[in-house]
Amino acid sequence: MLVVDDEESVRFFLLKSLRKEGFEVEAASSGRAAVDRLAKAPFDIVLTDIVMPDVTGLDVLKAVHDMDKDAVVILMTAHGSVENAIDALRL
Repeated sequence: MLVVDDEESVRFFLLKSLRKEGFEVEAASSGRAAVDRLAKAPFDIVLTDIVMPDVTGLDVLKAVHDMDKDAVVILMTAHGSVENAIDALRL
């Protein structure tokens, strides 16, 4: 699993919690770093924040599905909106 969030405390919490549950987890501190990492190795699951500077979680979603249609992408945000939900469902 790849966890993508620009906030260090969120990444730390998710990594610790998911590893405790037995998941193999890596992290990326930005959408750009996530896309670069995904180009080098596939992940079955990507858990990404939507609101990040430069490369957003929706951009990460597009990149993941361009590389592997079977990968699962879970989007999370503290700034939810109907528009984000509709965009995510379309992708």
